[in-house]
Amino acid sequence: MTKRVRFSLALLPAATFALAVACGKSQRPTFDSAEQAAQEDGAAGEGANDGAARDEEPPQERPKQIENEAQAMKVLLVAATNQIAEGEAVRSRVTNDHARALAEKMISDHTASKARVEALLEKKDIRPQSSRMSDFMSFLSRSAVMQYRSLNDDMIDGSYVSGVIRSLDNLRRAIDEDLTPIVVDEDLAAEVALTKKEVADHVIEAREVETAINASKNERDAGAPPPPEGGAEEDAGAPPAEPAEGEGDAG
Repeated sequence: MTKRVRFSLALLPAATFALAVACGKSQRPTFDSAEQAAQEDGAAGEGANDGAARDEEPPQERPKQIENEAQAMKVLLVAATNQIAEGEAVRSRVTNDHARALAEKMISDHTASKARVEALLEKKDIRPQSSRMSDFMSFLSRSAVMQYRSLNDDMIDGSYVSGVIRSLDNLRRAIDEDLTPIVVDEDLAAEVALTKKEVADHVIEAREVETAINASKNERDAGAPPPPEGGAEEDAGAPPAEPAEGEGDAG
């Protein structure tokens, strides 16, 4: 991999989160988006003259993210660890009760699932192994925590909930495309399937919280007093005008 490709790979998540902070939303790239960016960067350097030839080439297969079961189970552990860290980062700052309840649930549920996976790996005598996917997931979560700490209180609720939805959607895709084809052990496969079900349930709950937050915001906006018309505030506080000469002398 050239220096140029490595530079692009390193900058992609950071640039994404810089834009997210500016917009007040948590924008997470998918787990393989860094690999895609590297491929696009390399393709751009080949020049425009060979574009017709590339159009005739068959589509390339998606790069393999997981090589073995130990790496697959590491993804589950990292996913749980990330949700715990992100929930702990926001639970004292969120202002919406639904968002706070979601953060608490994510902490408790993923603490339990992480312990369950660790116990299974110990029973199977499997040592989890890091991969490009698990490393990238950890980086995204650390960036998310930094983003949450930098946001204003009125932005934290929506940002956290949308971040939960995106990260869980990414995990569900990874389970389908990367973990399930690799994991053949019956016990490990059962754990992967259970995690997928839990993820689906959490996404449903998070979307309900997102709907509730949006409804609350709309109610506040609808009940807010209209802005004063131009000059109204200044006129209200101005002293009364003095009567014109001759007025008030009729008596």
